[in-house]
Amino acid sequence: MAQSDDASPHPAPEPAPPDSPERAAARKIADLEASLESYRRTLTEIYELYDTKIEELSLIRRIGDALRTPMDLNTLCLELVDVVAHEVTVEQLGLMLQDPATGALVLKASFDGLAEESRCYDERESGAVSLTEGTAVEAARTRRPVILDAGDQGPHSRLYLPLVSGNQTVGLLSLSRSADFPFGENEVRVLTIISDHTAATLANLRLLDDLAQANVRLKASERQAREMSLYLENLLEAANDVIFTLDDLGRITYVNRKIGEWGYDKDALLGKALSDLLAEPAASLPAEGVPMPEVVFRSPTQGPRNVLLNISRFEPGPGREPNTIVLARDITERKQLEKQLFHSEKLASVGILAAGVAHEVGNPLSAISGYTQLLQGGVASDEETREYLAAIADQAARIQRIIENLLDFSRPSAGVESLIDVKETIEGVMAMLAGQRVFRGIDLDLDLADNLPPVRMDRDHLTQIVVNIALNASQAMPEGGRLTVRAEAGEGVVRLIFSDTGPGIPDEARERIFDPFFTTKPAGQGTGLGLAICYRLIEGLGGRITCQNRPGQGATFIVTLPAAAAEKSGS
Repeated sequence: MAQSDDASPHPAPEPAPPDSPERAAARKIADLEASLESYRRTLTEIYELYDTKIEELSLIRRIGDALRTPMDLNTLCLELVDVVAHEVTVEQLGLMLQDPATGALVLKASFDGLAEESRCYDERESGAVSLTEGTAVEAARTRRPVILDAGDQGPHSRLYLPLVSGNQTVGLLSLSRSADFPFGENEVRVLTIISDHTAATLANLRLLDDLAQANVRLKASERQAREMSLYLENLLEAANDVIFTLDDLGRITYVNRKIGEWGYDKDALLGKALSDLLAEPAASLPAEGVPMPEVVFRSPTQGPRNVLLNISRFEPGPGREPNTIVLARDITERKQLEKQLFHSEKLASVGILAAGVAHEVGNPLSAISGYTQLLQGGVASDEETREYLAAIADQAARIQRIIENLLDFSRPSAGVESLIDVKETIEGVMAMLAGQRVFRGIDLDLDLADNLPPVRMDRDHLTQIVVNIALNASQAMPEGGRLTVRAEAGEGVVRLIFSDTGPGIPDEARERIFDPFFTTKPAGQGTGLGLAICYRLIEGLGGRITCQNRPGQGATFIVTLPAAAAEKSGS
């Protein structure tokens, strides 16, 4: 069965009345205005961002222009401070550079907003304004900007901006202004871009500045080295000794002009072996510190020259071979004077001994005279005559020995070294001295070992040493006493020990007894050369003479001479 329309459960809605043209237009205008406002806001933001970027780019360009301008480090620091200070509102601005050695931040340039002035600091001023701890140092260490608002560090907003080049902190910008205008992220971003450019330029310019300073120091050092080299060369050329430098083969690499006084051509010697100049060429020079014996140079114009050598090694520097420096001192004239002095002292000793010769010769002459008178009387038998004649011959031989000993002692030294029997020499010398007047009342006691090794020296020199020391002892005992002479062997040496029973040596004179011309004897009784000559002779052999004093009980002189056998075994 069909249903009616009234019985339908969902009646159809009535259609909405259509908008009027005015309302539709109003709504469309409202939509367009909203879109236009949004566009205006977006455009404003774009223009504002554009202006900001333009300002940033302008600032970066000005910084770049400043960095491209060639200048020194101080000027660049001052220029950077000026640019930043006039682009960013600040009350205080400081540029600090980090000391590579200590890590401290050292103030280099600053800007004072109140005074509207900037300045640069020299080393003395910047050293007084350096930081080794605190927020600024921590920012430089972490290489991250740090903003301190009001309350964190006083009524100001502060910004610490590290200047980083690569992985190295070059320095730090410190900016400060009122807390009413705190630093924001945009300023940090812009300043960070600036700091990147600045740090690289500062690092390069600082490196160039360091290189320039190093170059100045190098030039100053080179100039000083040239001046020192010239000074040393003049010093060497003006030296009173001849100075050689030798290479490792002993060849001459330098010699000063003093060599010309010996008759040599300075330039002609370069490259020659030093040993070729010696009268007896040595196989090699001794090592440094080894005592050098006296040598003789063959002078082309002046004959043989007696020379003492002093040898040492020195290191000229990295990459160069070590050299040998040799100081050669001409002692020819000194040797001649020493010989004259030595002979003069011998004659002085002869003068002392000659006083006893008359007495020493008088006794045998008296015996000869007595025997002669007996023979002249004609009453002697043949056997007595032969006995008297033999006695006369013995006494004449005794006189001859006395005269020969005195003549041997007084003649000039031959200057020839040989192996000397120490015991035999001392016995001969003391036998000559025993009968002299100066030894009257003095007991001579000889204690000479039988196993004494020989010594290599001039026999006259050993004789002179024994005579001088023995005469000094006898003159110290005018009322008589005892002189003991001992000789013993040591390890590689021979020791001669002279002990007397005199009054000893005054304390104030002990330090000077070996000085030439120093004497404690009355005027006219001594030259003051005896012990000085002994000292010179003994030291020249590599020996030693010492004195042990016993005030009121006498003095003991100990002479130590190198044994010839020890020298041979060590050679």
